Order: sequence, then C-alpha cells, then structure tokens
Amino acid sequence: MKMKSNFREKRKFPRLDSSLLLYYQVYNRADLPKDISLTSDVSEGGLCFSCSENFELGTILELEIRLPTRNTSLKALGKVVWSRQTGPSKYDLGISFVKIGEEEKKEIFSYLSLFNRQKKDSFLKNFHSKSWERIKISLTIAFLITIYFIEIKAFPGTAHLISQFIVTVILVGLGLIWWQERESHQQLEKTSEKLNEAEKELRESYFNTIKTLALALESRDPYTKGHSSRVTEYALAVAEQLRLSEDEKAVIKNAGILHDIGKISINDSILQKPAKLTEEEYKIVRNHPDIGVSIIKPLSFLKKERKIILEHHERADGKGYHGKPFDEVPLSSRILTIVDSFDAMTSDRPYRKAFSVPEALNELIRNKGTQFDPKIVDIFVKFIRSSGRVYSAEKKELS
Repeated sequence: MKMKSNFREKRKFPRLDSSLLLYYQVYNRADLPKDISLTSDVSEGGLCFSCSENFELGTILELEIRLPTRNTSLKALGKVVWSRQTGPSKYDLGISFVKIGEEEKKEIFSYLSLFNRQKKDSFLKNFHSKSWERIKISLTIAFLITIYFIEIKAFPGTAHLISQFIVTVILVGLGLIWWQERESHQQLEKTSEKLNEAEKELRESYFNTIKTLALALESRDPYTKGHSSRVTEYALAVAEQLRLSEDEKAVIKNAGILHDIGKISINDSILQKPAKLTEEEYKIVRNHPDIGVSIIKPLSFLKKERKIILEHHERADGKGYHGKPFDEVPLSSRILTIVDSFDAMTSDRPYRKAFSVPEALNELIRNKGTQFDPKIVDIFVKFIRSSGRVYSAEKKELS
C-alpha cells in the first residue's frame, strides 16, 4: 500500500524545468518560524525537478525560481518528500512547499499548468502523426470497398451515394484533424521561442553579474587588470587551432572570464604582496579555484565551466592544486593552465618585472610534460610565433 501511495504522490507533482531553478541550498530547520506547517501536501503545494544532488527525506531546501512570466525571481522553502535516482549523479526530487506567498504560489502553478498543457499538445501532435498513417490506410480500404460495391451494383438505387457521402465525411474529418494539429504545432513553436528567449536573457543577466564581479576584482589590482580577458583571447585562439566546436568555445570563453573569480575573497595584502608568500598565504591563494566554483555553483547553466575553473591549476605530473591525474583533467582546463601562465609571465607583478615573450615561451617549452600538456604548448608557441599576437594590459581589458 505504501508503494502505491508513493507512486500516486509522485504523479501529483507538476515538474519544474531545471533551467528555471536558479538556486537551491539546504536551509537550517532551526531557523524555521514555529507557525510554519511542514505538510507534505503534494496535490496543491509541491513540485518536482531534476538535479545533480540527492537529499534525505525531510531536508528543507531554500529555492529561487525564475519564471518567464515575471521580472523578478520567486523564493520559497520546500521540504524533500521523495527522491529517486534517474541516472549517474542525476536525481528527481519531490518538494512540498512549507513557505511561499499565496500570489507566488498561484503564479508558479499557473505557469506549470501552461507548461504541462504544451507537453500534452506535443504528445497529441505525435499521436496525430501516428494516427494519420492508420487513417490513410483505413481511408484507402474504405474507398476501394466503396468503388467495388458501386462497380458490382451491390447497392440498390442511390445507395452508392450514401457510401460516397460517408467517404466525404471521413475526408472532412481528416481535414479538421490536420487543421487542429497545424494550429497546435504553431502555438507550441511560438511558446517555445518565447521560453528560449526568456531563458537566454536570464542566463546573460546572471552571467553579466558574475562578470562584473570579475571586473571589480581586477580593478583592485593594477597588475592583473585585463588578465581574464587576455587569457580568454589566448584560450580561444588555441581552441581555434584545435578546431573545437562553437559550443566548446563558448564554454572556454565563460571559463576564461571567470577562472580567477575566487580571488575576490582573498585579501589585497596577499594578492599584491611584493615579497614571497608564506606557506599559509600560499594555501589561501591555492583555494581560489574552489571558492570560484562555490560562487558560480548556483548558476546551473555554468556546470561545464565549474569543472574547468576548478582544475585550471592541475599539472601534467599530477602535482597541481588538487593532485588530479592529468588524464582526468578536461582539455579546456589544460588550455587555460598554459595561457594563464603565459599571461602571468608576460605581465608585471609586485615581486618581479614581466618576462619577455621569448623568455615566457621558452619557460612553457621547458615545462612540457611536467607542468603543461606538451601538445597544447606546441600549438600555442607556434601560434604566438607565427601571429605575433601578444596582449598587454593596455591593449586588452575585460569588457
């Protein structure tokens, strides 16, 4: 009986597209007001969504949801009332609302109701497409039988006209089905376009917010001003030489701009120290990839970028920040490691003057196979020597 009830419970949840879930985190139950009811009402006050983490039943999550129908995000608290694994590191969670405004609640369920109707229209479209094949076969058979009866004069008097009328009715019915299917398809396409546009605008808005933080970080230190943008340009040049896809280039661009965002939490006295860092200070600096990942983690559309940022200080000999085996480090991270080091070497720092371009290239070559990926070093060195495209702080700043 419990399994049957649980199945019904899951079916009552409207599904929220994961791209609209901007943020979620565990909420401390001790902070919940005493008048909040921890009900598990799933027919009126819950939803489900897919995510990469699993939570114990009863866990309270703080949610931030962005609906294309409103300009601001919607915030709520929900309790995990069921979960199931749907794939490697992929889970479906059922959330029962424990705190949400009445108007926000109406708005989200109104939107989800519309979304589910669109899914139903899509199902009907597929159903009609399959039915059309059956109807064509049935119509052909009916037409041949009618012709046969007419030819053998099986119908007395004008009875054959009745058969012709039946065929006409079938044709009209098919025409109506086709028209309805066409209208449904057009409406679904228009709604889908609007949702895609809203999602794109939302992603750009949140990414630009994080990008502004990166700009604020660089503005604190004249020695690193424009560093992220120059690294991005170099990385895209290597990606071009490797003939990576446009999607891969877009991920590299985002990761390049945000790769040092974690340094925003590091004190200027460490970042701008004119002498060698102490062991404790170096440990703090080494933590900036992890901090950067935690900053952008709520942005689900930057999932690929998170891994690249986390591992952009790994080494070919496995002695990087996290000691990651090099064959497990993404290609994009290996690219960033090289171009990040090159820009750092060719820029002034508080503790040293910039290397010349030949000196920096020789340093990359010298560390092939120990610190850097040999193949990417060769490609990058060849590109710099043949193109002469070297950026300085004056030539390239984050924009």
